[in-house]
Amino acid sequence: MKRKILFTLAFILLACISGYAKLYINEVNSTGKWIEIYNDESSTANVGGYFVVRNNNDDATAAVKIPQGTTIAPNGFLVIYQGIESGGTSSSPCEEAIDCQTYGISSTKFWNVVLKDENGNAVDTTFNIGNPQTVEVSGGKSWARETDGAATIVALDPTPGKPNTAPTSFSDLKIFINEVNSTGKWIEIYNDESTAVNVGSYSVIRNNNDGASGVATIPAETLIAPKGFLVIYQGTTSGGTATSPCDGAIDCQPYGISSTKFWNVILKDDEGKIVDNTFDIGDPQTVTVNEGKSWARETDGAATIAALDPTPGSMNGELNSLIKISKLQNTAYVYAGILKLPENTSSVRLYNVSGMLVLNKNVTDTSIDLTNLPKGFYLIRLTNEGKLYTQKIVL
Repeated sequence: MKRKILFTLAFILLACISGYAKLYINEVNSTGKWIEIYNDESSTANVGGYFVVRNNNDDATAAVKIPQGTTIAPNGFLVIYQGIESGGTSSSPCEEAIDCQTYGISSTKFWNVVLKDENGNAVDTTFNIGNPQTVEVSGGKSWARETDGAATIVALDPTPGKPNTAPTSFSDLKIFINEVNSTGKWIEIYNDESTAVNVGSYSVIRNNNDGASGVATIPAETLIAPKGFLVIYQGTTSGGTATSPCDGAIDCQPYGISSTKFWNVILKDDEGKIVDNTFDIGDPQTVTVNEGKSWARETDGAATIAALDPTPGSMNGELNSLIKISKLQNTAYVYAGILKLPENTSSVRLYNVSGMLVLNKNVTDTSIDLTNLPKGFYLIRLTNEGKLYTQKIVL
């Protein structure tokens, strides 16, 4: 027993002296063909000449030699990938990644990775997902330690060159994924701020309940008006066939939206902060849509999601869920740029497709001249005999 204790203490001492006791294979991605190493020391680690050895469950082995002079900062990361230089076609997954990985990584045969020093001594042998695999990955996810250097390995979204469990960072902006339509392949975003917001380079991320995901990047310098809307859709530019669902919509959505597998959408800003992750209809779906209806917030920015008639670029509920016009005499219409109102109308509010209020007035007449307004669709809200009515009009 005493000999065993002494041997253990000697091993720990040797590990500390060697300076590589706390280097770990931290994350492996078969889609991007890259491996991440984590330095859990408080000092810089020189890993030049070290070997990264991959074992597959068919007993095949392959080794990568890290270039001389390569270092990893304290509590930092090194990513190696299989690019053109190392005989592959992968692109660099992050800044300062090194193209030196000479083998691919199978998503089905991968077993473990071992890190060895320049003398062949094992530095880390603990990145082992089992044979057969005890951790399965799909949809571009990584095999990754739950926290950097931890023993447990799980399937996580890729974080090359970054902590595996970085604290979730949230934006203070009141901007929401507001409506999603699988028939038209479009997504609506609502700005609940009182000022215009630049959402250029923001990411719209779709998650399905099968683990697959897609990301749309909003073009630079895209603005959403205060209390306004932005609609992105999958047209020919983004590889689809959908047509623009409303004026001002942007063709930048590179993925379709399944009516049966759709789960949620997340909005992130250009720094990766989560702006909105509350548009979630559950898995399995708690809201079902058919006949072209949308998954939509009951009112713009509200928590509850329901199946509603599509309103791309205009308000979901506060107006559209009001008492609907059911009598012909309560219908407003436009002729030659003149808005004709039902008798006994006392007030009118007019909203453009961005949700901006462009007209707000009390009225005693049944006609309002709108020839000074741009052509297009508008939403009108009128008060008639003490009741509210809403409809769309076209100038």
